[in-house]
Formats: sequence, C-alpha cells, structure tokens
Amino acid sequence: MTLWLILVAMSAAVAAVLFLGSRRRRPQAGDDAEHDLAVYRAQLRELERDRERGVIEESELAAARLEIERRLLAADSARRPDARSGGDAPRKGGWALSLALALAVPLGAAAAYLWLGNPGIESRPFAARSGESPGTASVEGGGAPDVASMMARLRARLAEAPDDLDGWIMLGRSAAALGDYGEAIAAYSRALAIDGELAHVYAALGEAQVLAAGGIVTEAARRALEQAQARDPADPRARFYLALARDQDGDKEGALAALTSLLADAPPDAAWAEGVRNRASALAAELGRDPASVLPPAGGAGPGEGDMAAAAQMSPAEQQAMIRDMVGRLAARLEDSPDDAQGWRMLGRSYGVLGEPDKSAAAFGRAAALLPEDPGAQLDYAAALLNTAGAGEPPAEAVARLEDIVARDPANGDALYYLGEARRRQGETAAAAELWQRLLGQLPEGSEDRAWLKTRLEALEAGDASD
Repeated sequence: MTLWLILVAMSAAVAAVLFLGSRRRRPQAGDDAEHDLAVYRAQLRELERDRERGVIEESELAAARLEIERRLLAADSARRPDARSGGDAPRKGGWALSLALALAVPLGAAAAYLWLGNPGIESRPFAARSGESPGTASVEGGGAPDVASMMARLRARLAEAPDDLDGWIMLGRSAAALGDYGEAIAAYSRALAIDGELAHVYAALGEAQVLAAGGIVTEAARRALEQAQARDPADPRARFYLALARDQDGDKEGALAALTSLLADAPPDAAWAEGVRNRASALAAELGRDPASVLPPAGGAGPGEGDMAAAAQMSPAEQQAMIRDMVGRLAARLEDSPDDAQGWRMLGRSYGVLGEPDKSAAAFGRAAALLPEDPGAQLDYAAALLNTAGAGEPPAEAVARLEDIVARDPANGDALYYLGEARRRQGETAAAAELWQRLLGQLPEGSEDRAWLKTRLEALEAGDASD
C-alpha cells in the first residue's frame, strides 16, 4: 500500500509540472539531443587528431568515422520533426492539452506499470546486485529488467499484434542501437511490409544493411536507399550512403558532387554536416582538388536566424530590398574570391529567384568553368541558359552540355527533363517524348512529379506541350 501511495504522489507531482510547464514557451531543441550531437562532433574531431598523430590505422579510422557519422545522421533525423513543428506562440486549445496531459500521465504510468512491472516482486538493494554487470540483472532474480528483456517483451507483443507498425520500427531502432543489424533489417522489413511508403524506414533499412556489411553499400542497401530518396529526396541519410556507394563504385567525382550538394542543402545547424564535410574534403584531396574551392562555406552562406526574424517583420518591398542587398554582398565577395565555385552556384540560384536569368546564367557559367567534371554544376548552367531563351529556341551551348550529361549518366532525371524540353523547342517531338518517357519510368507511382510530367507528355504527343 505504501508503494501505491508513493506512486500516486509522484504521478501527481509530475502531472502538476507538466500542466504548468506546458503553459510556457517551448524550447527550440531538446537538451538531450543537443548533448548527443555535441558528443558525436567531439568524437569526430578526436578521430582526426588520432589520424594526424598516426595512432589509428586507416581501416579503423574509416569504420569509426562511418559509425559516428551514422549516429549524427540518425540523431539529426530524429529531431527534424521537432524542428519543423517550431514556434514559440501558444497554441489554440493549449489549456485542454495541458489538462489531458495532467490526467494521462498518472493513468498512463499506472497502466504501463501494471503491464510491464511486477508489483509483487521482492525489492533488492543495489549492494545485493554488486556482482552483476550493468544491464544483466535478471527479472526473475529481482533486478531491474535490462534492454534485452524489454526487447523480448516487445517481440512477444509483436507476436500477438504482427501489424503494429510502430512496434516493428521501435524494434528495428533498438536492435540497430545494440549492433544487432540482422534483427534490425528484419524488423524494418516487416514495418515496410505494413506501410511501404515510409522514406525514413527505407533509409534506416539501408543504413542497417550497410553496417551489417561492414560499411559496404550492398545492392540490397542501394535499393532501400533509392526507395528512401524517391519518397524524400532531401533525406540526408539516403543521400550520404548513396554518395558513399558512388565512391565505392569508383565514381569519386560523382561521390564528391553528391556530398557537395548535400552540404549545400544542409541547414546551418545540421549536426551531421561536419562529418560529411570531412569526407568530402578527403575525396577532393584524393582528386587533387582544393576543398576550399569545391565545398560550400562552413555554416552556410545564407541568411541567419536573425536575418529571417527581421525579414518576417518587413513589408514585401523591404524584404525584396533586403534580399537584393544580401545578393549584392555575395557578388562583391565573389569578386574577391573568384575561385569559390559553390559561391557562384549560390549566386546563380539567388539571381534566378530574383528573376534575373542573364545574371543567373553568368554566375552558373563561372561555377561550371571551375567544376568541369561536376554534372550538377554543368546542369545548373545548361538549365540557366535555357531559361534565358524563355520559350524560344534553346541555346546551342545548353543543348551540348545536356547531351554530354545524359551521355555520361543516362539516368540523370534533371538532364533528361531539360534535354527533352530543349528537343521540344527544337520541334523534335519524338526525341522529346522518348526522353520524358525514360524519366517517367524513374518517378514513383502516385507522386506529383509523375502526374505533372505525364500531363506534359500527353500534351506533347497531342501536339501541345506548352507550359
């Protein structure tokens, strides 16, 4: 009876804290997540110091770096939904949520205890368990259940409820955290059999398959990662491991371009960016390139949180003036640092947003000249040249560059689309249709991109594919 009184008192206290705490403004990020990310970044720096001192073998260095980068990517992905939910403003109906939490906490705790706990078990002081290593105390012997025991309970629950999607995902994460990649693969596969449209589960499956193979991106892993990227092109884990696959295939230029693109798209506070930058720098050095001229500036060169907060208070005209001022500062900086290829690409995108196609094409042209083997830089330039022509005849330079990209990479979706558009403008309807059909086969069923392209293709075949 004493135990129950204590539990009731503790639950009431927790409920009160939740009720009061939920009325306050929410923090921007979880302290635990930030702590973990800081630890992983410190581990990467320590690895680099070990490499410089020569106290770690290259094979060990690669394996250790991959594991830390994996944890960084997973930690960042786990907090992405929180970052998107954002905002400090109190939400409508907040008092109702607070009341629900105040009631749910004690009831949920009691239910969880009755399900997982054992009220009749005899207590054992810590001293009586001194001979047991952490995590090995047995439930039958009176100790606290370890992770293996909790996973066993989860497996038993899944045996009774085999369609529990969240349960299979939780089992996969737990098994991966313990290094049991075989069980993680099986659990994620079961989850995808229930719902085959979850990009993050495909990414987690591919990652587990890579780690199970000792860091090698197998064909099975590649398929899972490609499925993840098809559903969420921005997923950082899928992009990272697919870049790793290109490196392992010997396509170091392609791998470097993929990692550079990932860095260019990384949010300013992305915890995994440092590890990606280190790997991209190493690849650039292998190719005899100066990393500073290839990689985007560390920390991003876009507007910071202060800039965004200030812009939110401005009128549309003031916002436009602010953007032009930032673009002007970037252009001035590039005149002093003309070898900053990624800076020129950023300037090209900025001019494109501002509706200045000629300046955009000129900036992308500078980047393309600095990165002659980078298909992304060449594609940016070709697309910008097409844009300068409006709906008219495509520039010969744009067509030539697009043809070269498709010849090197027949599955490059963007190049297939733009070359098809160029052929359409040249009046070569059959050639345009063939290119767009190839692209259509790459797009996932039910996606908006596929529906849009299919509409354009039908219009093209009917004799009218204008925008």
